[in-house]
Amino acid sequence: MADMRSWFYAEGQQNVGPMGHHQLEALIASGRISRTTLVWTEGMANWEQAERHFVFASAATPPPLPGALGLDTSEALDKPIGIDGLYVGSPSRSFGQAISVCMRKYFTFAGRASRSEYWFFILFTVLVGMATTVLDATVFGTALDDYGPTNSLAYFVLFIPTLSAGWRRLHDTDRSGWWIGGFWVFLIAAIAMFAFMSDASGFAMGTMMVLMAIAFLVWMVLVLVFFCTKGYLQPNRYG
Repeated sequence: MADMRSWFYAEGQQNVGPMGHHQLEALIASGRISRTTLVWTEGMANWEQAERHFVFASAATPPPLPGALGLDTSEALDKPIGIDGLYVGSPSRSFGQAISVCMRKYFTFAGRASRSEYWFFILFTVLVGMATTVLDATVFGTALDDYGPTNSLAYFVLFIPTLSAGWRRLHDTDRSGWWIGGFWVFLIAAIAMFAFMSDASGFAMGTMMVLMAIAFLVWMVLVLVFFCTKGYLQPNRYG
């Protein structure tokens, strides 16, 4: 669930805020806030170090030179680029960070997600699917090509965070998340259409299925390309 609390952080002898969770994460990615910076939000008895509440990169590296980003020096200076060469609002993530962030943003469809955040989480879901499939086959005797109880439960639990991560990944490329949502609308409409066409001829049904299969293939290729596209190196309409 999205963190809607207002946060403050200490800068010298002054506290800065209030600001949202995403804003504080962006300051962390830009290096403005370190692991030991004191932060506070409602419900905390005292100020605590930021690393107790936020994810930090394991090691800092120098920011890339403007030329490495494909930008003019004057242009690059105006862009909020983090130490990883990406926009500070959608920083690169390690495998563990991607899992932590995507599960924490379980129902968060706003904001942006970098390629590493999305694809590392997809890798995590694949590994969980493989592990639960083997577990079901071992414990319940379920066929490896069938859904067992733990595999089905894992799919149910991971469906929403996978959907929201993909939604944010599209936002990072300045595209609407409805490139994914539209698929589900299309699927529901298709099921309803076939239900009403139960009395249609075999040729009509076959033609409709071929056209829908082509449309699905085109959509799948486009969305895959979008998921692999590097995010904008500047703020966009989604963050």
